[in-house]
Amino acid sequence: MVETLEAAKALMRDIAVSSEKRAEILLKNAELDAQLITREAKESIERLTEESSNLRNRFVTFKSKYKNLLESELERFDTLSNEIFNEFGDLGVKNSLQKTVVQNTKEEKKEHKAKIISEFESEVDDLKKTMINLRVGDGAQ
Repeated sequence: MVETLEAAKALMRDIAVSSEKRAEILLKNAELDAQLITREAKESIERLTEESSNLRNRFVTFKSKYKNLLESELERFDTLSNEIFNEFGDLGVKNSLQKTVVQNTKEEKKEHKAKIISEFESEVDDLKKTMINLRVGDGAQ
């Protein structure tokens, strides 16, 4: 009976040691999983930051191009109106023609500006949607 009791005690010690080793292994695995998740989160943040920077750069480039386009169109209107005034200035209709051309030019400028602003706002909306999709996509992963 004493031998059985000693064998049972030894078996209990072995089970306890085995349980402790298993607990240590599980703890180490959990720590490794936590490190992996942390590293993936950091990589995701870096990627989103880079994508955000790229989108911001695209936006600035887009804005600059549209600004240049507007300025060149305004210069073109000014050049055309000056050419028309010079061409018709000798006919005595300069004042009435000038008023008509200036009025038409102003309306055309307004229409053109409204069109470009609309396109610009559409591009901004597309960039916002892209950013939202990037964030949603990363959240799903």
